[in-house]
Amino acid sequence: MSDRRKYTRKSYGMLRHADGAVNSSGLVDGVSINNALGQEFGIEISAPSTATSAVRVALLAGHYDTSAYATTATAAGSPVKKTNSDPTALKNAGYVCDVVADDGSFVLPAGKGTGSVVMRSLNPQRTVQSLMEYIKSYRMMLKGLRVIANDQTAFDGNLIVAQSTPFDRGAEKTISLNNFYSAFQYSNDRVSIDLSAAELDIERITMLFADVPPGCTMKFFLKF
Repeated sequence: MSDRRKYTRKSYGMLRHADGAVNSSGLVDGVSINNALGQEFGIEISAPSTATSAVRVALLAGHYDTSAYATTATAAGSPVKKTNSDPTALKNAGYVCDVVADDGSFVLPAGKGTGSVVMRSLNPQRTVQSLMEYIKSYRMMLKGLRVIANDQTAFDGNLIVAQSTPFDRGAEKTISLNNFYSAFQYSNDRVSIDLSAAELDIERITMLFADVPPGCTMKFFLKF
C-alpha cells in the first residue's frame, strides 16, 4: 500500500472488518473526532407559573438514590421503580432540591406552589434517565455548558456544583450565570460556559443544581 493510501485511510478513520463492514471510528491521525468536537446532551425543564419561587433541579444527583416507587396491585405488593426524580436523599444530606432531573411531569413539592415541573431530553432517541445511569458507570469530563431560557431573569440565578461521598459531604461551589451574560451579545436568551481550560469531572459523586424561575423554560446543553 502506498503512503498516499495509508494517509487517506487514516484521515477518514475508516476501519474495514473481515466481514466487509466499515467502522467509522472517527480517528484522524490518532485523535478521536468525538473528543475534538465534543458530545452534547440537552435537557429541557419547564417550571409552572404557579410555583411560589424558582424550582431547584438536580441536573446531576451524585451517588444518592433518587428512585421513586409505587406499589402495584400484585398480590405480593412488590414495589416497582417508576422514576428517578425523588430529592429526599439529597435533602436528608443537607442539599436544597425540589426535584431531580428525569423524564416526564412531576408535581411540585409541598410548600412550593401548585402545578408540575416538566422535563425531557432534547434528543427523542435518548432519555434523561439514560444519561444519569451512564454517568454512574462511566466517568466523563464536562467541557462546557450552554443554557437557553425564554426568560432573561433565569440568568440572575446560579448553578451549584458539589461533590459528595458517604464520608464527606463536600463544599458547594457557585457559578453565577450572570457572569457569562453580556448585554452586547448577539442572542439575549442564552449563556455559554467554557470549561475547556478546567474541565469539570463528572462522576457518580458529582452533583449539579440549577434554579428554574416560575413560568420559565430552560434548556441545558452539557458538552462532554
